[in-house]
Amino acid sequence: QGNTLNNVTMFRVARLARLTRMMRLLRLLRLRIFKELAIMVKGVIAGLRTLFWAIVLLLCITFAVGVVLRQTVGMDFVRMDDGYDTVLFQSVPWSMFYVFRCVTSDCALPDGSPLVAHMQALYGEIFMVPYVITMIFTIFGV
Repeated sequence: QGNTLNNVTMFRVARLARLTRMMRLLRLLRLRIFKELAIMVKGVIAGLRTLFWAIVLLLCITFAVGVVLRQTVGMDFVRMDDGYDTVLFQSVPWSMFYVFRCVTSDCALPDGSPLVAHMQALYGEIFMVPYVITMIFTIFGV
């Protein structure tokens, strides 16, 4: 009992000593040398709110386009002739996933074939004109 109590007390003292060293380190950060670092940290923290709203906006747009594609293309139950038997836009989450991939990266089906080429073959200009306009706004920021 006494030995265990002694070990717990030593652990608390060691933790308190470590905490006082951390406080000295924080006091060092108040020096004039670290002023730019403090400004950078404050800028990152201030930018988190803007970043959060940018992510919310991206999710809202992705959701809206995903629902539109689900209600239009998804209702046709287009089954692709790939090794995975992919059904295009079969649910809202999968539609959102495809939209996110098309906006941010490769826009390909699971077998690697381009989704845009399949959609152009199935729907022609009805798909391609809005897609090209969207990509111009996304890539070039027009």
